[in-house]
Amino acid sequence: PPKKSGRKPDEQGDRVAELEEELGVTRRYLQTVIEDQEAITEELKSANEEIQSSNEELQSTNEELLTAKEELQSTNEELTTVNEEMQNRNDELVRTNNDLLNLLASVNIPMVMLGGDLKIRRFTPQTERLLNLLPTDVGRSISDFKLKIKVPDLEELVRGVLDNLTAAERELQDDEGRVFSMWVRPYRTADNKIDGAVLALFDVTDRKQATEARFRRLFETSRDGLIIVDHADGVILDANPLAARMAGKDRSELIGMQAYALEVFSNAGIRPQTLAELRDNESLRRQVNFMRRDGEWIDVEIVANVYQESDRRVVQFSLRDMSGRRQSQAGREGVERNREVRDLEAAGHIAASISRDFGNDLTTILILCDLLLQGNEKPAFAADIDRIRQAANHAVDLDRQLLAFGRHDTGRKELVDLNSVLSGMRQLIGAVMGERYTIASRTDPALKRVEASSAQVERIILNLLINARQPGPARGNISVETANVTVDSDFSARHPAVQPGDYVAITVTDSTRQIPQEPRASADPFRVDPSQYSGLPAALEAIRDLGAQVWAFSELGVGSTVRVFFRPAADAAVPEGARPAQDLNGSGTIVLIDADDEVRGAASRGLEARGYQVIQARTPDEAGKSLAGEKNGVEAVVFNVDDGAADGLDRARSLAAENDAAIAYLSSEPDAVLARRGVLDHPELLLRKPFSVEQMALFVRSVTQRRRPAE
Repeated sequence: PPKKSGRKPDEQGDRVAELEEELGVTRRYLQTVIEDQEAITEELKSANEEIQSSNEELQSTNEELLTAKEELQSTNEELTTVNEEMQNRNDELVRTNNDLLNLLASVNIPMVMLGGDLKIRRFTPQTERLLNLLPTDVGRSISDFKLKIKVPDLEELVRGVLDNLTAAERELQDDEGRVFSMWVRPYRTADNKIDGAVLALFDVTDRKQATEARFRRLFETSRDGLIIVDHADGVILDANPLAARMAGKDRSELIGMQAYALEVFSNAGIRPQTLAELRDNESLRRQVNFMRRDGEWIDVEIVANVYQESDRRVVQFSLRDMSGRRQSQAGREGVERNREVRDLEAAGHIAASISRDFGNDLTTILILCDLLLQGNEKPAFAADIDRIRQAANHAVDLDRQLLAFGRHDTGRKELVDLNSVLSGMRQLIGAVMGERYTIASRTDPALKRVEASSAQVERIILNLLINARQPGPARGNISVETANVTVDSDFSARHPAVQPGDYVAITVTDSTRQIPQEPRASADPFRVDPSQYSGLPAALEAIRDLGAQVWAFSELGVGSTVRVFFRPAADAAVPEGARPAQDLNGSGTIVLIDADDEVRGAASRGLEARGYQVIQARTPDEAGKSLAGEKNGVEAVVFNVDDGAADGLDRARSLAAENDAAIAYLSSEPDAVLARRGVLDHPELLLRKPFSVEQMALFVRSVTQRRRPAE
């Protein structure tokens, strides 16, 4: 049994309470410890997770470091390769630089390389002696030096080269009398940028002395008289023996004289203002009749040229005796011109002889093409027919040009576009002029039209070109130009043949022929020998027929310019296509008399398609028999005047009168022939071959309406 305690019950209860309280404190403490332990456990768990994560990051970092190490190793290898290449490149540049230095050192040419700031970058060893430069001068400005060869404007000269990117050249002389040619060139880098300038000096003393000696020999022995004059004051500086003989003076007398005091110059109108004009033109050419000291009159050609001689400008006058040369040349050219005239006349006769048959064939082709293309439904081969028709029209133009080439047709006046005429003549011009000449044309696209005959205009152009041809194998350049021009009162006062006003001009310029002085100064620039200038008289005749005006200018050795002035037509600005469409249909009976069966048949078909009744006949007598039983009235008798006997025209006219019909004509003859037959008394009653269906229908309708105008 338990031992009984000696404590009192109260004491025991207190003790129990204390124990219970201590137990509670212990329990709470333990609970706190447990909670702290759990918290520590959680922290340890979280720390463990962080450590694990850090470990993974470290592992990843380690992998990245390994990769970076490999890349660094690869980069190091590449840098090693680049370093080796750079070393090789550096070695190559060193070799190139050494080669360049050795090359510059071996070239016996003083050269200085300047930067854009005009500071010296490099120079060759020869420069040290010639310009007093030292190696220590590299980096200093060129303007800081007093060079042995004085160039006062050197800085300005180099600046001009850099600003304008153009080379400059200057002739210099040193104190010892040696002559140098100085070149200044822009310096470009490898990427084509201007980085400075290079100055080079070339010793040309020996070459200049040799040139001067050669010039002196040529000067003294020249077949032309040569006089050198100071451009500033007109004083004669030098003259060769021939010039002295022509002037009738000693060379010592000529030197120091005023050039204008010489009779040969005063006769040629060379005065102080002449040299002033040479400042702009730099050359002149004059011709003068001059009496030598022995009393003989000679033709002298004076040619002046300006050039730079050291620090001054001089004028060289060349005096050439043209008397004997002109006679010899004129004789040779006369023979050649006579031969050309005969050849041209023969070609004209040949062209005229084949024109009639050619015109008949073209008429048949044109009419048949028109008939095939009539109607609303075009045949499948319409395009081919149209090309045939275009080719035929081109042949018509060539036929007309051939007639203008060989005969004196005046043609009917109409609104003419000179540009179109010139364009259409290209093939004929090429055939006539040949391959020895370069023909250039410049046309004004806004050119006004003129009232003229296309045949006459073609004749003018062709004959001016023929005149430009030079006999012999020489080649030449010829240009033909059209333009709208205005002649003012000043020009008209100098050239009275051309009145002031607005014109349409065609200009022929050549570098081969020269119009003589006498006709050049007169109002009639073509009053010349036809055997010498075969194209000019024919051109002038056509110009006069058209009422045009002409101006000509010639310069010996250069060539001639001929300008023909046409008055623009009143409606010159009206477009070619502005003509209103016309009704081509008609009615009534037409008698068509033509000996060519093909032309007559095709023309009849064309008129019948337009509503006419056509009676065909080969001769007027045959037409009279056909009309014997004709009950319908005859509107017109259309007769080909090229056919039949001499009385055929009278018979056709009588036939028209007997039937109270209009008379009209067809022809391919030139105007000169038709004028003798009286056909041109009423040119509106004439239709020239070749013609198309449209032209034939318009012509017949015009003839019939003229007889009985529509109400």
